[in-house]
Amino acid sequence: MADRRNIISFPHRLPRSPSSHFRQYADLMMRLHDLMREDRDDGLEGDALRDAMDGPWYKLTEEEVHLVDELSAQLYELWDRRRRPEPEGPPLSDDQFRKAWEERDWRRLLASFPALVKGRPKEQEWNLKAHIWEWVGVPRAAGRFFQESARTGGSFEQYFYMNWLIRSGDMAEAEHIAAKLLQLDHVELDHRLHAAIISFAACIKDTPPSESGRTLRRFSQLFSSILEADRASRIHHSLRAPALLNLASIADQRGRHDEARDYLDRARKEGLPEFLYRLSLGISYYLAKQYVHSCKEFTRARATDALGWSRIWLAHALLAQGKTSEAKAQLHGLLRINAVHKNARVLSSTHQLLAYLEQCSGGAVDIIVEHLEAALEATPGKLHLMTELDRLRSGSVPAGDMRRPPEGLVKESEPTWGEVSEMMMSGAGIHSIPWERPAA
Repeated sequence: MADRRNIISFPHRLPRSPSSHFRQYADLMMRLHDLMREDRDDGLEGDALRDAMDGPWYKLTEEEVHLVDELSAQLYELWDRRRRPEPEGPPLSDDQFRKAWEERDWRRLLASFPALVKGRPKEQEWNLKAHIWEWVGVPRAAGRFFQESARTGGSFEQYFYMNWLIRSGDMAEAEHIAAKLLQLDHVELDHRLHAAIISFAACIKDTPPSESGRTLRRFSQLFSSILEADRASRIHHSLRAPALLNLASIADQRGRHDEARDYLDRARKEGLPEFLYRLSLGISYYLAKQYVHSCKEFTRARATDALGWSRIWLAHALLAQGKTSEAKAQLHGLLRINAVHKNARVLSSTHQLLAYLEQCSGGAVDIIVEHLEAALEATPGKLHLMTELDRLRSGSVPAGDMRRPPEGLVKESEPTWGEVSEMMMSGAGIHSIPWERPAA
């Protein structure tokens, strides 16, 4: 089967985006088209949209007027199935396409759509339009064309739709498409691997502990089989590294820590960021109860950790060695990092662990309550936090019990496996994999 990745050879430099007036007008126009498709544009809602379109319309450049006219015509073609006559003259060659793109010759570029995809399946035309509208700066239009391409096409088109969903932040729908891709027989290896990575992150987030063993075995076999099938190493390293990272995580969860570190070394050679390598290595040592080694790795990861998870892990490793004052110092340092206060889960974990450490060392009740209240404010509804706050506020806690805080504060302050995976996948760039791969 021919490689369909390079239907059209796109240049890598993106054009300058149109103005905010253009994007506003295009968004309003798409909403109007939605009403027209349902034959509801003659009412008050349709009139309100048309009135709102007047303002940005008069601020559009001549080029932008042509762009919105072209978008409108393509939307009509999408839902009304209107076919426009093919343009006169020969189709653009690949070089001419590049030249039109670099010169931002939108009139010529957009008018050439039928010629560019002449003789190709309709879903490839939708796919081409989706990419160009995304580059132009109309992501909503791009999504509409990606969706139609996926609906009428096969695994190739569904893969690009999944990628667009990831770029748009709709991970729930991306996970749904990824699961569908894994059920199909004829899927390119790199597409299957990317789908497996997305599905794995979703599964471990939703799988109860009693069923985790089966999930781990299934994905371990899936990742391994895809990587082994890629004997020519055609899969891009931006996918190979996260896959190996997941294999390392699976091995750690199954107690195979030496195997996990071998996978991490392989992932590092595939371009895994140093921060993620060090953090993952530290977690592997921590799970193996080799706390001295884990502290070294968490300390190395800390230097480039913007969110602060490495400091939380480091505090846990220090606590496991009885070094409570050093653990508290790490956590107090973490609270001085502005970015931490924007991440509710990291902030909550920090305050929970500080509350635990304060109780262990006989700290003042008002300080402990302050940390628990901050944790509850960051992650509302946590029952174990509300229970402990009620216990402390009652004033009836025996003095001896003050130094025996609930172990749930420690357990709940640890990142869940799903959070670790999400953090690793984001850090490895799996949510921003470029859709276009280098030619083999």
